[in-house]
Amino acid sequence: MFTVRPPEAAEPWVHSATFAEAGYPQVQGSNWMGYIAPKGTPPAIVAKLHAAFVKAIGHADVKERILSQSNELGGGWSATARY
Repeated sequence: MFTVRPPEAAEPWVHSATFAEAGYPQVQGSNWMGYIAPKGTPPAIVAKLHAAFVKAIGHADVKERILSQSNELGGGWSATARY
């Protein structure tokens, strides 16, 4: 078994087995993606990068690209992130 997917997955993953279908109903998988900056990056730079990412995600073509890969859009701020 190499490919498993969450039950709500979109194309192209709908033809892959879910964990439950593969015999592992107790397993839940997810991923998380974010951007990090080196420790000590000035807060003004972090804020500028954050604003740029928020703006990019607001573009319809970027949003569609993210969603078309079976990802969900989220968001947050470094102060609330859990590492």
